Amino acid sequence: MHSTSRRTVMKGLALGVVNVAAGCSARSTSRSNLRRVETSFEPCQKKAFTDSVTGRTIWQLTDGTLESKHSYYDLCPWSHDGAYLVFNSVDPATLSPGAPGPYGSALVSESAMIRIMDTTSFRIRTVGTNAAYNSHAAAFAMWQPQHHNVYYNHRGGKVGVIDINEGTIRLTAGRIRQMSSDGRTLVYLGRSEQQHDSKSTSADAVFVVNADDSNPRRVITKKQLYALTPNKNQFTLDEMSIGNTKWRCDNKHILLANFVHPKPDARRSLYVVRKDGSEARWLCYFGHHHSWSPDGASILFNDHKPGSGYRMHLIDFDGTNRRLVTDAIEGSHPLMSADGTRIADFDHKGIFLVHLADGSVERLSIYRKPFRMDVAGTHPHVVWNHDGSQLLYNSAETGHSELYMIPDVA
Repeated sequence: MHSTSRRTVMKGLALGVVNVAAGCSARSTSRSNLRRVETSFEPCQKKAFTDSVTGRTIWQLTDGTLESKHSYYDLCPWSHDGAYLVFNSVDPATLSPGAPGPYGSALVSESAMIRIMDTTSFRIRTVGTNAAYNSHAAAFAMWQPQHHNVYYNHRGGKVGVIDINEGTIRLTAGRIRQMSSDGRTLVYLGRSEQQHDSKSTSADAVFVVNADDSNPRRVITKKQLYALTPNKNQFTLDEMSIGNTKWRCDNKHILLANFVHPKPDARRSLYVVRKDGSEARWLCYFGHHHSWSPDGASILFNDHKPGSGYRMHLIDFDGTNRRLVTDAIEGSHPLMSADGTRIADFDHKGIFLVHLADGSVERLSIYRKPFRMDVAGTHPHVVWNHDGSQLLYNSAETGHSELYMIPDVA
């Protein structure tokens, strides 16, 4: 078991600045490899308008020449106290096609910014640079619960950890995917023979590591998951990949999915495993985009309905009681509200809610102009705040991605 620390701590040069390694080795702490990033707040860019179709008030939070996006739809961009939003901005001129993936090539840059927005004044501050950005999920910037620390993908295959209060960044090797809700453990994908080989593009195992970068350990391998898969006779181990690891609210169980390429007719699977690698089990077949209910009692996902695209489904934690949520609309990236009564999602028209009590659909916003939504474009990735009163999403209806908020989702 590899248990050595993978971190390098970079101290702040002064209050109000952040020290960032400019392409240097993560083991280097030489002052010549540090540069200052001014972090004074910029003027508020917020604009309010009324949706011409729904009548809802919409806030456009960013407005400029940069591409601005929050991260993935299952990563809450609000800090634990709701004081800040974290997001990424990048100069479009620095973007270029990345490596081909199962859904095409995302645009990538290693020159993105990590930014926070004060949720009272809506002023913006840059707190980090040289973030490794992709057009689908930005730099995976996420808050450590109960702290004002931001974890993100840094350039050169590193993970950056920004202490907003202290003005420091530490760099570690490896990857990140999601932080447990107690703020103690990160889950990520890696290579079973080289746990922190950040240059590898082929992950074959799930790992967890403490938030302070200590005690990295393997949870389960792709080979073990393949053995649990009922339809494994339809594809080989090499044709299967794993990903989208997501913590349950008990911080003990991890949900993850497989991908099968290049055999689109082979059904995909969901699995559940404890963080110590025990009690691994196949859960069900599904289509795409899974997430936990807030109480961890069920899993929300999309599955194919012959002749009519994908529909939202729920299944209980033990793999029973699979049921259709609604037949009224196609699902994309569904996420349940904190009280478990509503699902937020998006489609090519705009942002909508599904009310779980009766399966009814409520349109919240309609994009003012259509925009590209593949991995090289902008996924809205609509996400709830902590109490379910607001929604944040990305939209490129102005010509490039900006942040938008629905401030009152009553």
